[in-house]
Amino acid sequence: MIVGILHALDPRDPWRRFVSEYGIAHPLLLGVAFGAWALAAVSLAPGLWRLGGKSGRASGALLVLFAALIVVAAVFRIDGPSLAPPATLEGAIHIGSGRAAVAALGLGVCLGWAAVRSRRRAALVLGLLAVGFAAPVLASPTSVGLTQRVVVGVELGAMVLLARTLTLDNRHTTVRDTVHRP
Repeated sequence: MIVGILHALDPRDPWRRFVSEYGIAHPLLLGVAFGAWALAAVSLAPGLWRLGGKSGRASGALLVLFAALIVVAAVFRIDGPSLAPPATLEGAIHIGSGRAAVAALGLGVCLGWAAVRSRRRAALVLGLLAVGFAAPVLASPTSVGLTQRVVVGVELGAMVLLARTLTLDNRHTTVRDTVHRP
């Protein structure tokens, strides 16, 4: 929602600009958006750890890594409108941590879906979508705009669905355990 507000505040050519470029004029709003995203990922991690297995533990760890990387991206600002390569160390840190965060979140969400054993087909579909959309962003520093927004949308959507699935599975398990106690 905050990123949507940033688009309304500065509507210049959103299809060719990094989302982070909104932080040049509105650093506090972008920092809040990145912070909320990090908090959501960290909040999802314990539910994934409780699922157990390698996928659940790895997914939770990758979401915590994502949160740390996106906070780094929030602290270090991007240099300017689509500068490639970055002109300053601060810009390089921002872009590097942002790319690593996208990769960690995509893989973490895919492993999270794999850990929810009843949803393996959804895991495969979401995994393919995340990899397909993330590849251009990770491969080229000039891939911006629409591609980046699709990646963020897919990964956020997958996070929300994963959180909902974990909540419903947990609620169902709790009810079943209390009803069928010997």
